[in-house]
Amino acid sequence: MFASGKTAQQTLLYLAFCVAILAVPLFLDDAFLLNKYSRYLVFAMLAVALSLSWGYAGILNLGQATTFGLGSYCMAMALKLRTTPVHTGSDGLPDFMVWNNVTELPWFWAPFHSMSFALIAGILIPAAFAGLLGWFMFRGRV
Repeated sequence: MFASGKTAQQTLLYLAFCVAILAVPLFLDDAFLLNKYSRYLVFAMLAVALSLSWGYAGILNLGQATTFGLGSYCMAMALKLRTTPVHTGSDGLPDFMVWNNVTELPWFWAPFHSMSFALIAGILIPAAFAGLLGWFMFRGRV
């Protein structure tokens, strides 16, 4: 399967490292520590992506911040709707909508009551944006 023993050993060490990183949340029972750990992992993924594009390709790609932001916004919408009754108690509207005199939830916020929809949208919306942007860039030979 592998060309040399060293490559197989490196691959196994890499897989063991990934399993260890993904197993840490199973042992964290404090919500604060779990939140902090997940935040570190998300920023680490962003740093690795930026390192790959800038370090290996020599291209400073700030477009990654857009896809990162779109995915983060999808999850933030779902989490804001989930904590709304605790913070405002006002007909399911997030607090910033109440402050701005919004009377009903916008149509594009409604599906984010479902956490599974938010997870899928957090992946598909940035991927669709990146695909569309890439299509225009490759078509225009930019």
